[in-house]
Amino acid sequence: MPVPYFLYCRVFYMVTKAAGVLGGVGLVLLGMAIMTDGLQSLAGDKVKKLLARFTGKPITGVATGAGITALTYSSSATILATIGFVNAGLLSFPQAIGIIFGANLGTISTIWIVAFVGFEFSISTFTLPLITLGALMKLILKGNKGFIGMALAGFGLLFLGADMLQHNMSSLGDVVELTGFLFSSWGDRFILLGLGFLMIFLLQSSTVGIITALAALSSGAITTEQAALIVIGLNMGKVYYGFLGYIGASVTGKRTAMVHMFFNFATGIILFAFSGFFVPSIIALCNYMGTSSPSIIVCVFHTAFNIAGIVFWLPLNKSIAAFIEKLLPQKGPVLTRFLDYHLAAVPHVAVETARLTIIEIALVLFNDIRQLVISEKSYREIVQDMADVDAALIETRRYLASVVSSPDSSQIHTQHLDVIHAMEHLSRLAEACLEIENVRITAKFDFLHKLAYDQMKEFDGVLEWLNGERKEAPLSSIERVSTMFAEIRREKRTNMIADIAQGQLNPDQGFEHLEAMRWIDRIAYHIWRSILHISHQ
Repeated sequence: MPVPYFLYCRVFYMVTKAAGVLGGVGLVLLGMAIMTDGLQSLAGDKVKKLLARFTGKPITGVATGAGITALTYSSSATILATIGFVNAGLLSFPQAIGIIFGANLGTISTIWIVAFVGFEFSISTFTLPLITLGALMKLILKGNKGFIGMALAGFGLLFLGADMLQHNMSSLGDVVELTGFLFSSWGDRFILLGLGFLMIFLLQSSTVGIITALAALSSGAITTEQAALIVIGLNMGKVYYGFLGYIGASVTGKRTAMVHMFFNFATGIILFAFSGFFVPSIIALCNYMGTSSPSIIVCVFHTAFNIAGIVFWLPLNKSIAAFIEKLLPQKGPVLTRFLDYHLAAVPHVAVETARLTIIEIALVLFNDIRQLVISEKSYREIVQDMADVDAALIETRRYLASVVSSPDSSQIHTQHLDVIHAMEHLSRLAEACLEIENVRITAKFDFLHKLAYDQMKEFDGVLEWLNGERKEAPLSSIERVSTMFAEIRREKRTNMIADIAQGQLNPDQGFEHLEAMRWIDRIAYHIWRSILHISHQ
């Protein structure tokens, strides 16, 4: 029996509309990618420096994460960058928690712009000129102006895609019938939740997923309640970004990725469980405030979702951190835990990572020297620590072998040289710690022991700086101490040689004294020079 002609027309019409929806999604994805690349290039290293130097409280971290995400229009970029910086040791795990929470909140900026401008007011007339203007700026202009052109072109493509989505969604809704899924049915709610969760993996962007949901809502293909459940699923689906950051990360990087997954999944579960109360309450609140726009209501819901999660979980950030640290304990060499070979291709990050590793090594080394002199630690324990230090220095040298900095990038290149210099001085210090004869002679004679002991007291400020207890390294004082001990050694050398010549001092004993004094002088010198290079930022 032949298929009726009208059925052919119907199928062709629906395929055309489905292609229009896919094309709209593609334009939104392309627009988001171009706009994000432009804004991130425009921001340059500002975002990286802001993350790397962030030392505030958790609430400040929320503001920083939200601000960076709003600036770059990409929560995934902020989250993955944060995981990378924690992985490199540029951020501590507790600092990252606030930033991760804020990154989720920062996504609301794009959604609000699209909902308010793209669906409440038709700007399709201006999108094509905006794309043209942005493309011309990118082609003709250089530097920041070219990046602004990229952002404008991406912005125009995003709205062109959103307009195409809205136009084609209404017709596609006749075939893909979602309005039949009832908000009152828990089974239907699970299906809508799962649909939102699945959209993350298909679209690779929660923002694009929410724009797609807003387009379907604006065209009448879905209801406000259904869109709210899809939004919960989209937010829960963002655990995908955390999973990407988890793969191949260090223990601290994995912990940060788990915070992101925990925040989105746990918040989604709680809000989904109370969706029967939460969704109608948001709708009633918006109606009370004088807005009945479905798109605006869903944006309010999305904003409330993230704010509610932050308000609920942020006061528990220390407990969350402790739980995840217990769940993922530190394994392997502690001193080289920050070294991530994936970051070696980014010189300014890799050099700072190596510097932080050098600081960790210096802290162990200086503590051991201090305890060696004042006899608080056995020589056997010192030898074991030096084995760990030596292994860490070898691994750091191997890591730096894969890092290349150009003299054209003067600041990064200078920092790179400083790290190499500091590493060489620490290597000399580690060798000095194993000179058992000099250690024995220094401990045996009161004059030498007092000389070394006074030196260690002067260097206590160095340990305080390495432990983060003081802001600046005591460079002037340790240089003064090193210079003073060099002068004492030269003076004593002259006197001892004279005593040996006059028969007042046994030559063997005198030479032992001189060698031990050179040992103390070397320690003072290498501590000063290593700190001088480490402290340069």
